[in-house]
Amino acid sequence: MPTRERENQRDAEEGRSTFTAGILHLQGLSVTIPQQPLKHPRTETLRREEGGAWKEGGETRKEGGGTERECGMEVANTNKGVGAEDWGGWDVDPSQHFAPARTHCHPYGCRKDTPRVHRSPRPSRALAKKTTKDPGHPMWYLTPTSGMLLLVQGVLLTLMVAFVRYNDMADAADEGNNFHPFLRGNNPDDNPATILHYSLVLTLILVLVCPGLKLAPLEDACVSAATNCLLTSCLAFQWAILCRGFIHSKDIIYIDIFSLLEASEVCLGLSVGVWQLLGRTTTLRLVLTSLLYVPLHIATALISTHLKVMDRGGSVCIHSFGAAFGAGLVWGFRGKKSAPKMRITPSKTTQLTSLIGTVVTCMLLSEVWAWKTEGDDHHRALLNTCLACLAAYLTAFPASSLTHPRRKVAVSDVECGLLGGCVAVMGAAEMTMGAWGSVLVGALASLASVLTRQLIVPGVWVSSGGGDGLVVGHGVGGVLGGLVGAVMAAFAREELYRVSVYQLYPALAPLEGSDQLAEINHHFIISPGDARSPAHQAALTLAALVATLTVALPTGVLTGLFLRLPVFGKGDVEDMISDECYWQLPSSPHSPPPPCHDDYQC
Repeated sequence: MPTRERENQRDAEEGRSTFTAGILHLQGLSVTIPQQPLKHPRTETLRREEGGAWKEGGETRKEGGGTERECGMEVANTNKGVGAEDWGGWDVDPSQHFAPARTHCHPYGCRKDTPRVHRSPRPSRALAKKTTKDPGHPMWYLTPTSGMLLLVQGVLLTLMVAFVRYNDMADAADEGNNFHPFLRGNNPDDNPATILHYSLVLTLILVLVCPGLKLAPLEDACVSAATNCLLTSCLAFQWAILCRGFIHSKDIIYIDIFSLLEASEVCLGLSVGVWQLLGRTTTLRLVLTSLLYVPLHIATALISTHLKVMDRGGSVCIHSFGAAFGAGLVWGFRGKKSAPKMRITPSKTTQLTSLIGTVVTCMLLSEVWAWKTEGDDHHRALLNTCLACLAAYLTAFPASSLTHPRRKVAVSDVECGLLGGCVAVMGAAEMTMGAWGSVLVGALASLASVLTRQLIVPGVWVSSGGGDGLVVGHGVGGVLGGLVGAVMAAFAREELYRVSVYQLYPALAPLEGSDQLAEINHHFIISPGDARSPAHQAALTLAALVATLTVALPTGVLTGLFLRLPVFGKGDVEDMISDECYWQLPSSPHSPPPPCHDDYQC
């Protein structure tokens, strides 16, 4: 038997394919095929990546040039480690290394057998090369983001050392803290920290924990979004304390527990403002946004303070400003580009987590005004807030069902309606609106928030990357809260509140030295005011709302345009919404990172 026939018979017994004179013999089957040598998949890719040799025109060519007439291996370096993606999508363990393929010479061409797979416990050299650190970056190398964070924290620390001191109630060296209460010392029970301890703890949960729960449904960017939100809040806390101190103090900033509570309001507005950018941009840009937002928020809040507008719940200065700033920020940052579609995890667990986060947020929003009120005002505010939230949750179900073709209810709509009703009543929570009034406000705000999200927002904000349901709840609820505050101010008369109206609206109090002020002070102590009329107070409340929106939208757009500057990196949006680009995830501790195009983050 000729040598070629013996080889074909041996290959047939071993289950390998052979072809002779254009006939392919595969375990008893014969198929006519063109007379050309079989090529290994991805030969060209392996040649370029591994520097192997390849077959061309009957000659074996190498990467560095030259030919070999003898029929050898088509791929010379296939024994180097290659991942599954390098073999055309084959399901191959990257820890395997491949033996060289055997090539048989025939008169009609060369044939190469399938490479033999040998398992090895050690990782391949190619995979090790991908997972090792870049030798050009020494251990002390810092990315621009890390360097920026260290620089900002260093500047904040320097300012704290130079300007910030404890208040008398917190200073251990104060004389009042070194004498017994019987000897005219400070009574520990009267210390503000003892009274407001739980208010501060609940406020910190509201600002630092609840946003992370509401970001759970984001599949690709849940880790980046939650951690960056916490990072910006921690930065804003320190920066807000300093900014408020520089505005209200002359030289030295004396801090106490009230400083932390006031700073938490700025952090809450910041969470609303940067919400739509979480997971869509880099940490560096979020840090810059926080540094710009805090002084803008504090300066805009001075408008309401100067006009003596009552907004203890923050419907105007916190929620309206944050939502309007966020809308302008996204529009300026995205421009006319289509917004990236974040993939939402189709899981009931993540939706339930987000719903729980929204419910906890609504429960803790009362802490924004709880430490500012006392007595019957505090009692009335609790009743109004609870009734409005209950009505808002109930109304969100039919509102969501009306906007869906199959009349089903969406969890995101319920969250939007609940948050909108809770924020709306904050504008006048301590006012005498009655049980029916608080229920009406909650129901109308919930209905307006859901309808706005489903009918108006898709054509306005979604085209620029906005339109998140929670941001819509803050924005619509904040605007309605400002309107409710104006209506309640118009009906703030002494016949309804008696002399308590001058506590709720100090600007309505009589002028100093007037006979009316002296008559009131016979049985109730109040401070002199501006003798405003209720209609005048309502008009100023509307003016504060319009001024806040007028400042928030342009400043948000300018901030977004500023973040688009090339100096802050040219990261691809598709990489921005992936946690794998910037975070070492526990599911794949040794996997190589995906390609990242933002030098300012990677």
